Amino acid sequence: MRNVPYKWLVLAVAVVGVFMSVLDSTIVNIAVPSLIGSFQARVSDVQWVITGYLLALGASIPITAYLADRYGIKPVYIGALIAFTLTSALCGLAQNLPMLIAFRILQGLAGGGLMPLSLALTFRAFPPAEVGRAMGYSGVPILFAPAIGPTLGGYLVEFVSWRFIFFINLPIGLIGIAIAVAWLKDYRAEQRPQLDVPGVALCVAGTVSLLYGVAEAGSAGWGSGQVLLPLLAGVAMLCLLVFVELRSANPLLELRLFERPAFALPVVITWLSSLALFGGTFLLPLFFENLHGYTAFQAGMLLLPQALASAVAMPIGGRMFDRGGSRLPTLLGFALLVGATALLLWMNADTAWPWIAVILTVRGFGMGLGMMSTTTAAMVAGRGVSEARVSALVSITRQIASALSVALLATVLQARVTAHTPAGTSLRTVQAAGAEAVRGAVLGFHETFLILLLAAVPVLLLATRLRDSRIDDAQLPAAAVESVA
Repeated sequence: MRNVPYKWLVLAVAVVGVFMSVLDSTIVNIAVPSLIGSFQARVSDVQWVITGYLLALGASIPITAYLADRYGIKPVYIGALIAFTLTSALCGLAQNLPMLIAFRILQGLAGGGLMPLSLALTFRAFPPAEVGRAMGYSGVPILFAPAIGPTLGGYLVEFVSWRFIFFINLPIGLIGIAIAVAWLKDYRAEQRPQLDVPGVALCVAGTVSLLYGVAEAGSAGWGSGQVLLPLLAGVAMLCLLVFVELRSANPLLELRLFERPAFALPVVITWLSSLALFGGTFLLPLFFENLHGYTAFQAGMLLLPQALASAVAMPIGGRMFDRGGSRLPTLLGFALLVGATALLLWMNADTAWPWIAVILTVRGFGMGLGMMSTTTAAMVAGRGVSEARVSALVSITRQIASALSVALLATVLQARVTAHTPAGTSLRTVQAAGAEAVRGAVLGFHETFLILLLAAVPVLLLATRLRDSRIDDAQLPAAAVESVA
């Protein structure tokens, strides 16, 4: 590996971290029925295997930036990789449900550091003229992992064992650790920051409270005290966090970045696009499994064209960014996304799989072009601030937006399917209830897909206001320009 340029080694390590973290946010969903059977547990209890991971993930992201600036990106990132790999093994070895939930929470705490530090490492390792291409490659797992998660998880659960949805991380993690230990260069802020204790307390408590309320909304309902109380508490604490951080000399989150329009606009676009991007990834498997009658593995295979198209489009979008900035790839990407999302409104229970593959390929290509262009634009606009802090701010806000999006769509879907199907019909019993119930469920899905479309259109309009954000060495602070050969 001595002949491999340093920047590509960094990219390999970054991709490993992002892929494992995002994959484990989705691959476990498919194993819920198996876990219920293995542990003889209730659905509400098993759900904490997923919820606990997501809450821990959200809680640890903001602290990562402080640790990286204080102790250096390399040791913190390697520590997160080791912890994630070790806890993955422990999850696979769990002998009962409480043990599995505890290990998943520890896994989430480790996983929260992988995403922002991967972005920070990539952004720093590549020269300014190649930062778009680098971010395009590093962003492939963000869209590819959620799409392949149901496919891979379905295969492992059906033909091997649910334990292997965790064991699969071991070889990937060990390779990433070996490369990181041997080749990563260390970087830390020139001045070691002091821990912002009020910021940590408010950010962690507010994020966990908000994400918990959102997670419970699907089962308890938005009007339940079990949901409203944590939601209101979370919002109140995050509002107080903004007040505290803007007055802090050394804030945990660099919220002053939102004073820069070049940063705020792409981040807002990222929030809005979460509804169209991750919402679609949530809805489509349900459509294929409950209306087409596909197994989870077959539904996952149908999503592969979308994942592959995203993987192809992201590096292309990165090159477009390097040549002309973020406006063109974002506009083109979200135009394709709007068109493909509109076609979902014509999809029904009899739609042939080749037509589905065409729609999802176009959708995936648009997602790949648009998503990392806005993330890269935000990272560029944050220049002069620690890369770890910028990426942590982008990551934590996107995590919250994604969770809200999925919870909102789950609620709408349930309400619209119930409104259009005979009393007592659920998604799982639609096909058995007959043709009228299937037609009603299709209509319910169409009305939910319409929300994806309504979310994608304003994103397209906002993208027209993006400035070309390509950078070169002259635009960077002197301290940020370093040899990366």
